[in-house]
Amino acid sequence: MGPSKSHAIVFLSVGTLICCGADRPSSATMARIREAHLRMLTLDAHVEFDTRGPRSAAGRAIDPAAMDKGGLDAAVLFVSAPGTPPSFEGITAIKRLIREKRDRVGLGLAPEDAYGLEKEGRRTIFLGLGNGEAIGTDLTLLPAFYEQGVRFLKLRGDSGNAICEERGLSELGKKVVAECNRLGLVIDVGGCSARSIADVLAASQAPVVCSPGAARALCDVPGNLDEAAIVAIARAGGVVLVPFEARRLVPPGAARRAGVPDIAAHIGYLTKLAGADGVGLGSCFGGGGGVPGCGDASEVMSLTLELLRRGVGERDLEAIWGGNVMRVFKRAASLAVER
Repeated sequence: MGPSKSHAIVFLSVGTLICCGADRPSSATMARIREAHLRMLTLDAHVEFDTRGPRSAAGRAIDPAAMDKGGLDAAVLFVSAPGTPPSFEGITAIKRLIREKRDRVGLGLAPEDAYGLEKEGRRTIFLGLGNGEAIGTDLTLLPAFYEQGVRFLKLRGDSGNAICEERGLSELGKKVVAECNRLGLVIDVGGCSARSIADVLAASQAPVVCSPGAARALCDVPGNLDEAAIVAIARAGGVVLVPFEARRLVPPGAARRAGVPDIAAHIGYLTKLAGADGVGLGSCFGGGGGVPGCGDASEVMSLTLELLRRGVGERDLEAIWGGNVMRVFKRAASLAVER
């Protein structure tokens, strides 16, 4: 559902107005930026849902009013499933909140749902499982999570597990990847070692996403990606998701606070390495994500403004803001259907 030729003219005009005007665009220019932003399908592919927090805090993870204000159409909520066997409590809580707000938001089970709900004026929530450790060694739990509505799986959490270790993807991990491909689950390799990422790319028939995926060249901290990993993920058709986490955007001890320009700088660096088709967004709101000017879903349009200010074109902006992750999602789903 790409924009028409007339839309491209609007984007060009807005970009020109920003580049040639003052630092603070006029109200008329901002109205045109909002119009351009709202035409795109915008997806935040990494929001964290803390089941241990108070209900009010959990409710903020599904905030249609904030999404409306920021022009954010969809989000992937990653939830933990602690215990053996794993608890589905977090997933149940999310689905309950969605039902309570069903006039404003809906649960997405397929890529097309985001477009359909957008036409209805509703926001879309996709479910992600925040750590493959939740399944232990029981592969039958993956179909169970799929039946519960999970469509994204983060193989590794904050530490290694039986699936992904520093030395690479285990034999169990290879089976998990194959089962994800069979079901149509989107694999997230964020936090995996370089060796594990390479192993997943070799094992998976579907492209993957990587969140968080900031550039180590701009901020050398554990978990940020080196050039080889960025290029490899993109060449396999995958997408690196830039976080909004200050600690991943600017080096430790930096004399300034991270801001929206730093998010844009990582996007620019990744685009030069991987092309715009290899870059997406995963804010990590709820798990440390948020910088001044872009602290929650209500403020994400500020990133569109910054990218336009830097001369990012219409097609690339639409791809980065959601098109690339939706492409990966569609490919994963189509491979499952083909089997």
